[in-house]
Amino acid sequence: MGKEITAWDIRQRLLIGFLAAFVLGTASCTTNGGDLDGLWGQWRVEDIVIDGSPDNDYNGNLYFSFQNYAVRVTEVIDEDMGSSRGTLGTFAFSRPNLVITFGMPEYAPLKSSHMVAGDNHVSVADAGSGHMTWTFSTDGVEYIFKLKQNK
Repeated sequence: MGKEITAWDIRQRLLIGFLAAFVLGTASCTTNGGDLDGLWGQWRVEDIVIDGSPDNDYNGNLYFSFQNYAVRVTEVIDEDMGSSRGTLGTFAFSRPNLVITFGMPEYAPLKSSHMVAGDNHVSVADAGSGHMTWTFSTDGVEYIFKLKQNK
């Protein structure tokens, strides 16, 4: 008859499968060949200005992560406990115009992002060296975000 498969064999096969999946997963991570015009990666909102006044309630806990055509928006609730909430959207970027879209009800924009369901038209300025400034309006209120790229 054939060789019996032992628990050791199963563990080895699982380990090899896990390593193969890990390598494929990390290799498939895309930056659009670097064609996101400097937008790719994770950005932390450092400061928010609302109608010309600093948002003194903002504590630096909002992140935008761009990859391919998807954007993930994350709000860190408790850094020590590792708790956060997030949502997903899509984006289109043609400098200086960035359109972030939250098109599905289950992925509504986070309140802290000051964005709305549907299209959010953002003007991007000062992009370079890991910093950029966004300006957009929601319901007649102007927001300015200062962002820094996480390396």
